[in-house]
Amino acid sequence: MTLYIRATKELVDESADDETVDKIKKLAQSIEGVENINLLKTRMFGNKLYVDIEISVEGALTVKKGHEIAEEVHDSIEGGVSNVKHCMVHVEPIGTQED
Repeated sequence: MTLYIRATKELVDESADDETVDKIKKLAQSIEGVENINLLKTRMFGNKLYVDIEISVEGALTVKKGHEIAEEVHDSIEGGVSNVKHCMVHVEPIGTQED
């Protein structure tokens, strides 16, 4: 890769490659309690990756349990993908519609 292209990529936000995105999805989905991945955004900044992920969990869970699941997702992604600098996990409840 030429120096110009490499320098330009470091200055412009770029998403992670498909292989990394798939790995992040698999890591998140492997956590017990994660019902769905609603949104996944990745952004390269230099050689570091920033991840924003929104997961769905059962709405009847306690806030504490939802937070524990989010922490597991966070730790799994930051520990399982070597160049992740930061992972932000947002939790959405499902199945809580009022009648």
